Amino acid sequence: MKKLSLRLLLVTAVGLFMALSSFSADIRGKIASISSAHAAHPRGSVVIEGAQEKDTNVDKAATRVTAKTQIFSLEDGKEVGKEFNDLKVGQTVKATFSAPVAESYPVQGTAGEIVILAEAAIPAPDNEPVVKEDAEVSLNGKLKGGIMGIGGESTGWVLEYQIKAGPRQIEVDCSGLDAGKIPEGSVRVTGKVFKKIYRERGPTLILQATKIDMNRGASKEGDSTVQTSLAKLCEQQRLEIQALENEREKMAGEIHRLNDEIRRLNETLDNIRSQVGNGGARPTSPGLPRGE
Repeated sequence: MKKLSLRLLLVTAVGLFMALSSFSADIRGKIASISSAHAAHPRGSVVIEGAQEKDTNVDKAATRVTAKTQIFSLEDGKEVGKEFNDLKVGQTVKATFSAPVAESYPVQGTAGEIVILAEAAIPAPDNEPVVKEDAEVSLNGKLKGGIMGIGGESTGWVLEYQIKAGPRQIEVDCSGLDAGKIPEGSVRVTGKVFKKIYRERGPTLILQATKIDMNRGASKEGDSTVQTSLAKLCEQQRLEIQALENEREKMAGEIHRLNDEIRRLNETLDNIRSQVGNGGARPTSPGLPRGE
């Protein structure tokens, strides 16, 4: 009886061990916390929280990140290599484990790969504006130009901004502004929201911009970039002008030398003609051997 109990215990232990060893977990969700590296974990660890879906195994995981863990971000559909320090709380990531995990809650294991799917959302201000028809608003966000719509149904401008519920975007009508002074990037757009009925797209809210300002930090950065570019352009033009001046001086010197040579040749030719006309002896040209 004792032998049978021992055998059952052994089978149970082996089964549990195999279950733990063969549990290959992955998770998709947001990074809830990040722990700095220490001796046991050379790079660190992250806690990921999400929802268990058809293509994922768990909804929460404490994930160890080692030197062998590959970290990427998806940019324009391509994987770009990242470092542990690029992981931030609030990012949406997908993690795949590379080794057996402990079947605890949350699951604990070592990540073979972590892919950053989306950056952390920028917190929206408490007094966020209400974007609706006829509302006058000022929105901070990223303005993009060159936008194409179905059948040309677009103003060409879109503002991406953030509210508590998540990222949003609204079409912007900049027709009342100077086209040459419309900045792209991080801006503050002020105007009134109206509704336009597109034939293909249907009812669409559009922000009629009356004023667009660069955000303070972006403005300084933009001004600095413009000033640097102008300085480089001016220096390049100065060097080109200096090179042209040097070339002009060389050409002027060469022209002066050629004029002197022509003058001497004309004097020699006049001398020859004079002597030949007077029936004198055949003259010799400078630098030529005298005739016998």
